[in-house]
Amino acid sequence: MTEGEISLLSRGLSFVPSSQPDTFNTLVDIYKFQRKLKLKEHFRNSSPTVQPQFKGKSQFEPPNTPPTVRTFGKVLSLEAKQTGKTSSMHPNLSPAERQAIRSLQNDRNLVIRPADKGGSIVLLDYAYYREEIRRQLSDLNTYRALNGDPTIKFKNELDHYLFQALNAGWITQDTYNFLLTEFPRTPIIYTLPKIHKSLSAPPGRPIISAVGSLYQPISTYIDSFLQPLVKTMTSYTQDSTHVIRKLKELGDISDSHILVTMDVTSLYTVIPHDQGISSVRRALATSEGKNVPTEFLLHLLELTLTRNFFRFEKDFFLQLSGTAMGSALAPSYANLYMADFESTHLLPLLHKSISVYFRYIDDLFLIWTEGEESLLSFHQYLNNLDCPIKLTLNHHRDNIDFLDLNIFKTDGGVGTRLFRKPTDRNSILHASSYHPPATIKGIPYSQFLRVIRNNSSPDTARIQLQDMFDRFLERGYKEQLLLTQLQRALTHTQDTLLNKDCTRDAQPAPLIFTTTFSSTSRALSESITKNWPMVNQDESLSLYHVSKPVIGYKRGNSLRDLLVTTDFKNYDGKQKDWLSSYKKLGCYKCPDCVTCRCLLCGPDFPHPHTGKRYKILHRLGCLSTFVVYIITCPCGLYYVGKTVTTLRERIGNHRSAISRALKEGESIQPVARHFVNMRHPLPTFKCMAIDHQPPLTRGGNRDLALLRRESRWIYKLDCVAPRGLNEILPLGCFI
Repeated sequence: MTEGEISLLSRGLSFVPSSQPDTFNTLVDIYKFQRKLKLKEHFRNSSPTVQPQFKGKSQFEPPNTPPTVRTFGKVLSLEAKQTGKTSSMHPNLSPAERQAIRSLQNDRNLVIRPADKGGSIVLLDYAYYREEIRRQLSDLNTYRALNGDPTIKFKNELDHYLFQALNAGWITQDTYNFLLTEFPRTPIIYTLPKIHKSLSAPPGRPIISAVGSLYQPISTYIDSFLQPLVKTMTSYTQDSTHVIRKLKELGDISDSHILVTMDVTSLYTVIPHDQGISSVRRALATSEGKNVPTEFLLHLLELTLTRNFFRFEKDFFLQLSGTAMGSALAPSYANLYMADFESTHLLPLLHKSISVYFRYIDDLFLIWTEGEESLLSFHQYLNNLDCPIKLTLNHHRDNIDFLDLNIFKTDGGVGTRLFRKPTDRNSILHASSYHPPATIKGIPYSQFLRVIRNNSSPDTARIQLQDMFDRFLERGYKEQLLLTQLQRALTHTQDTLLNKDCTRDAQPAPLIFTTTFSSTSRALSESITKNWPMVNQDESLSLYHVSKPVIGYKRGNSLRDLLVTTDFKNYDGKQKDWLSSYKKLGCYKCPDCVTCRCLLCGPDFPHPHTGKRYKILHRLGCLSTFVVYIITCPCGLYYVGKTVTTLRERIGNHRSAISRALKEGESIQPVARHFVNMRHPLPTFKCMAIDHQPPLTRGGNRDLALLRRESRWIYKLDCVAPRGLNEILPLGCFI
């Protein structure tokens, strides 16, 4: 590896490189916020209603825009455009590190992954990564290869059942819209290397990336019913803070008692579907206040489990047992299955051989009272059960590690301290990462509080606070900032943090303007503050005297976004038509057709106003589909359009509309109307294909992706009238 690559990766995958501000994205954010104001005004006289928990994403936009809101949006957009022209980016990476991003992205034999545990970054040879996944997929008890993509088949089955549920009154229209996925994405399997088990040949933890997939909303919906049941379990543990609170309630612990932790091996993938569903059935039987039939939820669960398919490379697989890590319902489902297991084999021993017991999903903590030999026999008994649950065992009389705690005996009971594995790396967000300043300032304070909260001994807390302080210094944080945040944190003790009341008085939700953090963020915030009075001082609006919006920042693309790929694309852009004979990318003519007589050809094209040339990144011609094209006229103006059909068919429609308009003297279509008004003859009509939306390798709405490409080109080429022939900049496709 080069020095630049090593330096880049040492910053961590959460690091966000600075980038040039994207004015187009800011305009989209302004459009979305203006729509939010329009909706508030449109529904100002509606009776207050309880918002449904599940609701499909609305595309509705009120037809009328209050003049004040329209002016506010226009002023913000104009000032954002002006700021974008003058703003500059301050790089937080060296030229060698920026080159490293490109070289790592282009290395097709390299797989970059975060380690399964510890915060390390792991670089794997793709051949080994592929072999490890294929090894796991060869387990015929867990996975089965499919003949092809089952999406359409499974979608038809699910859509039919959901429609039945809607007609039966089991779900509302809002819930139906939420559960329905019109353009599902294909789930993808990937693995996280377990370097804590082997550095030379790390096994992988399988994860299914299922965002936007067919069963993702179903999983979220079911989980909403399961989560409350999980919280009623005897062993339920929410997090480390919850563990500490439980331990505080303990009295003296005998020297002979043994501190024990157990870990379930591969819990998510070993749960048999029938047993897991039975566990959920028993749990739902105790639930009160459900407004949907239990059998409906169980059938949805069965579909989610038994139709759990995914793709690796070009092959499709079905998971035969367990649930996918990455599924919204996986933790709750696994919790309820374990609740059944422990109710039979562990809880009966509570206050006998086991004095204390609690569990965090597949991590168990208990205090054993019967001696080491008895404990080992008990552990062997559990693993010999006719059951897929197999447990590893760790035990010690004095101290044990559980979650991020080291639990140890004291004179008065047990104490805790913050625990870090020896293999853990310093993965604190680097201070130079392009995050909002408030985020960078807040991280040290929150981590200092974590140290104080996890330590029962003030002396140990002081030692670990100094260690945490030094770790922040290693990541580029200024010493004065750390000292200030440390002093803030030291005003708290473990007791005050554990007893802190997290409930807040109900207050009206503020207006939030969401945008990506960039070098223009401060100017945008000042613009909103300056221009907000034109909205909140308009007495005709429901927004009269409403406080100015709160700016909510999204982060830019991190190194994880740029370098970690879950899907290795199987779409390579290879064409099997006459265009494949051309080696270079660009727009080309076919041997002979009417469209190609007016087609401009070449590898690039100029901006209509600045002359800047843009390269065409595809091989395009008259038979290409899903393309963005430009139409030029003798005036030098451009029209940007898109078509999902062939370019030949779309251009033929334009030519017909112009011919008809020249005869009739008028047209409602912008290009034809311009040719009539400016008296351009039809032979002056020229066009060119400039971009293409390839098939989406994981599925999804390709039409929408094409529409978004068209919108970006309209903005980039400044084609909205009077600077061009497009009537509007369509931003509704980004809602």
